[in-house]
Amino acid sequence: MPGLGSIAHGLRVATRPGRHDDSVLLRSWRANLRSLSEPQKSAVRSRDFVDSLRTLADVRNRVAHLGDLTHEEFEGVEKAVLKNRQPGLVLKLLGIAYPET
Repeated sequence: MPGLGSIAHGLRVATRPGRHDDSVLLRSWRANLRSLSEPQKSAVRSRDFVDSLRTLADVRNRVAHLGDLTHEEFEGVEKAVLKNRQPGLVLKLLGIAYPET
């Protein structure tokens, strides 16, 4: 399974305009992303989502190798996964959401 950083990079590359010399893999990846249902289709192509994944990957790597989070890093993670104290875009795309009340 690819890491968060690799997924973020793959999504960022897929949102760039296509070129005639793009690889078969890249063309297939773009087609796969276009075939998703909404809201996932728009979300995985949004800069906010990709930036959130990148933040999570960076913080995960730092914590795994160096230890504790700084307050600023914790706030970055919180913004990536929560919105108004509810599951944010990253969690919703993973199928994690609070039940409607």
